[in-house]
Amino acid sequence: MKQETDLRKQKILRLAEETRKKLGMRYTPIEIVKTIHDKEKDRLYIIVGDRPDKTALIGPGGLVAAKLKENLGVKTLTVVSKLDLVVKRRMIKEHIKLLSKTDQPNVEPLKKLCRLELFYPPRRVPQPEKLGQIFVHHCPNNLASEKLAKTLGYKTTGVISPETELNQDGSIYTRKPPITCGECFTSVVCSVKKVGGNLLLANTRNPVFSVEDLLVVNLAKLLWLTREDLHEILGREPPPCWARRASLGMGVGTHLFVRHIIEDVSLGLLEPNQATREIYGLTRCGQACKKA
Repeated sequence: MKQETDLRKQKILRLAEETRKKLGMRYTPIEIVKTIHDKEKDRLYIIVGDRPDKTALIGPGGLVAAKLKENLGVKTLTVVSKLDLVVKRRMIKEHIKLLSKTDQPNVEPLKKLCRLELFYPPRRVPQPEKLGQIFVHHCPNNLASEKLAKTLGYKTTGVISPETELNQDGSIYTRKPPITCGECFTSVVCSVKKVGGNLLLANTRNPVFSVEDLLVVNLAKLLWLTREDLHEILGREPPPCWARRASLGMGVGTHLFVRHIIEDVSLGLLEPNQATREIYGLTRCGQACKKA
């Protein structure tokens, strides 16, 4: 097994060097720590030393990684930085400690999901089971989070702020009247409490916190999931959340969303090229709102 892994690492390095040379790129040494082949999903994980190694192996626009996938004959190829894995596991352990500090009964399924994610890669999404009910703050910024909750086995119930309303397609919300994100969230919390809910899924900056007897959780932050992780779990690219949210004109300046995007890049949850696309989409939405 070790010999097979070493041969695979050598092949990957050779193919990467050849591909980068054909693309007119200079030679860059790449440290490959190990490779893991998930035979069930035919996904090859390549764990490299640091983020520069990851950038070099993926290449501009993912060209190097695409060529590697083709030559290695695997369905999917994922490049992961060892440094990002160390940070991910440290953060998840901290989140488990946060969950342990609350005496609410609905934390056990969340702790189970965290423990499973500690063994990534490969990722083992639990078989859909009855993890209980979770209320979802219905807004375009939460579309991927809601699907994530359903995939992990939660029964989701949507709730919207009384100050907002659904469009005919049921996915976009209009302002009635314009309110800030904070005011909208406070209104949603009150609505969930009125119906006796104790678990709310929201796209908050904190992974988990309590509002009296209501536990608010951001599953993506709790499990420290990158955009690639969400793509792997959900099977498609999540919607460009900041751009869609800004298009609603929620009373928050564009600079705030840009700051969130940059923070995600610094935390390793978002790649620079992905951030560029989101900021570009955000500015286009902002221009459209001004013209409207």
